[in-house]
Amino acid sequence: MSGIKEIREILYGEEYEKDGEKKTKWNRCGVMFIKEDGNIGIKLTAIPLGTQNLMAFPPKPKEEKKEEPVKEMEKDVDLPF
Repeated sequence: MSGIKEIREILYGEEYEKDGEKKTKWNRCGVMFIKEDGNIGIKLTAIPLGTQNLMAFPPKPKEEKKEEPVKEMEKDVDLPF
């Protein structure tokens, strides 16, 4: 059994318009593993509907990924239930 040689993120694009300019938002829906023996494994974590195009990109370094900080919940919040 051989090890993993390369990992790629599986993404699909959604086009949208902002300020009159067409843009593409890339959404992660899985990961692809390329093994040292040449075999490829794919693990989908979501199945995108309305598109037939998936792209495999090298993963971005963690410092480049845009993640919104998790906000702490206020302690004195009145819940409606």
